[in-house]
Formats: sequence, C-alpha cells, structure tokens
Amino acid sequence: APSGLAVAYGTYTPFQPGDLTPSETFTVECTRGFATTPTVTWDTTNGLANGDGVLAGLRYSLAVTGAESSAGTAPVLATAGNIGTPRVVEFTIDGTMVGGQAGTDTSGAASHTRELTLTF
Repeated sequence: APSGLAVAYGTYTPFQPGDLTPSETFTVECTRGFATTPTVTWDTTNGLANGDGVLAGLRYSLAVTGAESSAGTAPVLATAGNIGTPRVVEFTIDGTMVGGQAGTDTSGAASHTRELTLTF
C-alpha cells in the first residue's frame, strides 16, 4: 500500500476568493476480478471519516475516486515463467479548501496526517 502521499494545499491567504484544489494519485495492485469501487474511509484523528477536517482554522475536504487502469492477465501454461499480472486501479485524492475563510494559524505553515483505508 502506498504511504507518504501528500495532498499539499499550498499557501492560503485569509479570505481569498478562490478555492484551493490539490490532488494526488496512487495505484494499487490487487487480485484480478475484485470489485472496481472499494469502500473508502478516513481516520478520525484529525477529521471525520468522510474526509472532512480543519487545519489551522481552515475547513477542508478530501474525496477519493478510483478507476481500473489494467484488468490484469491470467497466467499462460505454455509460457515458462508467465505468472500473469495483477489488476491495477489508479486512485485520485482530490482536496478542496474553500475560499473566504479566516484561519487561525499565523506561523505560515501547518500540516497533519490522515490515514486512508480502502476496503475491497
């Protein structure tokens, strides 16, 4: 499973008019034939299980979408060493931090860690 992914919102200026909308992609290899859409949940240490949270007084949301990029191939007995390939699903984490917020942090930098669970 991937680790250390960073959804970086960048610099937020208090009361800015536009939203910040970063994204990050990652791939997961799994058994051929598994369902395309897993159940997605986030930890609740720094936010809600639906991906919403607050960082430095700024509300944000995280959403995950996935799409199969390869269905995988079965092994071929006639070819020595051919063990087949896994199903590959590419996921995108989309973040949104809406404009017009005041925030509370004056240090210029803030971060926290969220844990994503994909259940197939």
